[in-house]
Amino acid sequence: MTAASTVVTVFTEDNSPETHYAFRILFDILLGIPWKITADKKSPNPDENFCLWYGKNQPDKAGEKKKGWMPASGFLSNSEFGFEPEIRAGKYPELFPVQENGAQMIHYDLPAAIFFLATEFAHYPPAKTDQYGRPDEAHSFIYKNKIHSYPLLHFYADSFFEVMQRSGYSGAKKERAFSYEITLDIDQPWKYLNKGFWVNAGGFFKDFLTGKFSNFSERMQVLFSGRDPYDVYALIRQNLPVAHTRFFFLVGNYSPNDSRFNPGQIAYANLIQKLTKEFGFAGGLHPSFLSSENPEILKEDAKQLRKVLPDFNSSRQHFLKYKPGETFRQLAAEGIQKEYSICPKTTTGFPTGMAIPYPWFDIQEKKESTLWIYPAQVMDRALERYSGFSPETAEKEILRMIATVKAINGNFILILHNETFSENGDWLGWKPVCLRIIEKLKSIRADAGNTQKRD
Repeated sequence: MTAASTVVTVFTEDNSPETHYAFRILFDILLGIPWKITADKKSPNPDENFCLWYGKNQPDKAGEKKKGWMPASGFLSNSEFGFEPEIRAGKYPELFPVQENGAQMIHYDLPAAIFFLATEFAHYPPAKTDQYGRPDEAHSFIYKNKIHSYPLLHFYADSFFEVMQRSGYSGAKKERAFSYEITLDIDQPWKYLNKGFWVNAGGFFKDFLTGKFSNFSERMQVLFSGRDPYDVYALIRQNLPVAHTRFFFLVGNYSPNDSRFNPGQIAYANLIQKLTKEFGFAGGLHPSFLSSENPEILKEDAKQLRKVLPDFNSSRQHFLKYKPGETFRQLAAEGIQKEYSICPKTTTGFPTGMAIPYPWFDIQEKKESTLWIYPAQVMDRALERYSGFSPETAEKEILRMIATVKAINGNFILILHNETFSENGDWLGWKPVCLRIIEKLKSIRADAGNTQKRD
């Protein structure tokens, strides 16, 4: 390998879709360097290519000794759901460690680790689920072993790039700039308003019977004044940057976990139009709670939102509830290109090891999808309810995550709700925290060339 080598050629006996995808994530998405993969064992001109061998055994033919050896564990060619890889402790956890050999460039199966994390392989059945039917983080291999604590695939890629440089690779990796996106799920656009006479009448009766007299009084004040605590849209318009903010509108009311609103209601339709057309924010689909259980519900949800917002191409599942594989495949069939559901539900972090958008791989169909994953790192409800953080402690954690993502020039995504700004109920004290976080993000200069095209 010479100093002129800038194209990476990967030689492997396992040129499967899984292997190709893993190297695509490594070279195209994480490092941004030119590469190709082949099962042809004949070595190209070393003046034109930096050569790697990916396999279980060390290349021993004379014509193959020029290749750097990336050890393979066999996972990509022979894996079953429920499999849990070994972990070797170090500066950060190494998945799929192999027995060390002086001829290896690294001592773990990097493509296997990429595929395992990026595809959420650990969360496919028979993985345990929680009360809502989501992968249970309390029993998850990813969370139990603190794998989610690191943007692990970024660390792996940067470390491997340094190894390549020491081995003679002279090319440069693509430089990214830190970017961010504030996303708001509109589950309850109003707490009391626009719910209709009978709903509020029933609410009055229930509050009275259960002794919730503060709710009774608040409902009365809102209905007479017309000022709803969840109506924070003027505040949002004033403080959130249009180019870095995206709304997800809940559609469908098929279960108690959904709201009473849908785009067929004039008030809700007008709100969606105001936020996206008048204010200029990006908007996407927030499919109903049961959409992951029934593809027909997902289709109907998308159909309903298109009546008001015809050109949306992004989505986030309500309750972050989806079936690994099935739901994302159905979303792609509905024309969704950007999927925002991957995020820790009870903590913060990087469950796929990624902090930038990347293409989703359909494991069952063994192919890369048109759908791209936009992983989020922080959700307000995870901090408030599951972690039990005060607003002040939550602010420190959010700032810590921003710093972690900024250190790798990743894409920080924060999940909020309109009621997070309401200073109402559980969210008392959260508005100033949110506003300070937003100002912090706005103060971090993002590369204009890295800004995503709005939809």
